[in-house]
Amino acid sequence: MERPRPIVILAISIAMLAVLAFIGHIIGSKKQQDQEYLDSAAELDKIASFRFENDRGLSPCDAHERKFFWAAQSKLIAIGESNADLWALVEAAFSEPELVVFGADYIRTYRIFGQIDFRSPESSLLSATQQRISAVSLTRFEQFEIVNPIVRHTRYAMTAREYGYDGVNLYFGSGEDSCAFAWTPRGAGPGGLIAEMVAEASNTAPSTEKLLELARSIDRLDSARQAGQ
Repeated sequence: MERPRPIVILAISIAMLAVLAFIGHIIGSKKQQDQEYLDSAAELDKIASFRFENDRGLSPCDAHERKFFWAAQSKLIAIGESNADLWALVEAAFSEPELVVFGADYIRTYRIFGQIDFRSPESSLLSATQQRISAVSLTRFEQFEIVNPIVRHTRYAMTAREYGYDGVNLYFGSGEDSCAFAWTPRGAGPGGLIAEMVAEASNTAPSTEKLLELARSIDRLDSARQAGQ
């Protein structure tokens, strides 16, 4: 039997090496692609986590939050604030509740004495006494500029809800049935800025300038989202 010529063996060897090199390149490229995808997925997860933590708005009310909505509405009628354009009920874990009322040309904050019974918020809120702790007068346009961003986020609440055992529950109401909720909102997103507005309005001497600055920050954020930025 005739032996293969060295040149044939060399050619076969080169061809096999080329095939192996090609296979290695394909495998290497696939590993690189897989690693790039994993790196990208990890980065997107970090971005989503940051956005969930820092870019939250308000959440739509469920049946439980609706009880607090109707309780606050009844309390507003009882204290002569039924014409409010917007209100926020602040229920903190370790302090007494507060009701922040945004009227036609003013903001007033009432401290509610006693905790609200989450099983029957309306009866416990109506029976509780209250004291006005702050008030600030506004021009009609100042009131509109301050109230409008919060009303917008109350009416079109869409953030996934979040709960915790401690912290602060915020309930918002506007009009006859616009209701929104947030638990311990924070960060530089609309929810965090709205919480800052409510906290400022609750101060003994609220700053109109600070409220306007926060409201305009929310408007800028919402405008940037609309522009796709």
